[in-house]
Amino acid sequence: MKPYLEIFGQQNKESIKTKDNTLQDFRKLFAEMPYHDITFKVEDQGIPAHRALLSIRCPHFMQVFPAGIKDPKNKVIEIPDIKADVFKGLLEYLYCGEVPDDEKIVTELLKASETYQLEDLQNKCEDFLVLNLTIDNVTTLAPLAKKYKAQKLKNAALRFIKANENKFDEGDLNQFDKDFLIEIISFKNCK
Repeated sequence: MKPYLEIFGQQNKESIKTKDNTLQDFRKLFAEMPYHDITFKVEDQGIPAHRALLSIRCPHFMQVFPAGIKDPKNKVIEIPDIKADVFKGLLEYLYCGEVPDDEKIVTELLKASETYQLEDLQNKCEDFLVLNLTIDNVTTLAPLAKKYKAQKLKNAALRFIKANENKFDEGDLNQFDKDFLIEIISFKNCK
């Protein structure tokens, strides 16, 4: 006996597929936060979220919630050492898989990716920052890349510096530590 698909063809199989609105639904969930069950206090702002989603998406929150919410009545967690707009950017990434289109926030998210144990967030931040490297920001981003082991960003910064070496004055280069200056010189000599 032949299966239905062989008899009636592919067109019927295609007709049962539906459009996947998952990302759109998560964007709506992020924007509206219906049924939130946790509130983060960040810089005196209450920022709602969903524990289950954050626990699944972020190893840090998976560890924090069992210890941080022993009493079900305690549904507010204070988050120090991060700005509210950066924390909202972190939530946007956790809900939607996207980083905000804001260099300052993405730079701070690169730092937060280490704290929150989010390698994919680090990669997305690096990609964004690589695409937005300029003469004005490379002296800030290159040492940051080194500090947070953002190798893709560091290599792009080295290539950018080499390609634009005549646009930097001595004062620009003095912003780098000695080890990074040695890397710049080594990179210039091997490329």
